[in-house]
Amino acid sequence: SSSSDSDSGESSTSTQTNSKNKQQQTQINELTLTLQLKKDQLHQLQHDKQTNSSKLSIVQSQLYNVNREYTQMLQDHECKMKVLQDVYNKKWCGDYVNMRSNSVTRAEERLNVWKCRIEELEADVNGSRKKN
Repeated sequence: SSSSDSDSGESSTSTQTNSKNKQQQTQINELTLTLQLKKDQLHQLQHDKQTNSSKLSIVQSQLYNVNREYTQMLQDHECKMKVLQDVYNKKWCGDYVNMRSNSVTRAEERLNVWKCRIEELEADVNGSRKKN
């Protein structure tokens, strides 16, 4: 009886050990799968980072180009505005000079009219004096 007791004890221990080994193997398999999943996720994140870095570089380049174009357009616009301002100022000066010279001419014309009248009046006065 004692030998069969020890046999059943060994088989019971061996069954427990097998059961523990299976549990551990299952845990190892799960951990291996989890580790592989995490490695895949890391690889995907590294790939995404690289892709995003490339996209960022492209966007920064585009932004730089747009900013350069905007600055150029702004400078062109400022130059055009300055030219227009100069043209306007010259035109206004020209118009003002013309207006002034026209008014001087009109004043001279009126002055000549008055000179003629004065001469006529003086001639009348002188003529009437002579008669007397």
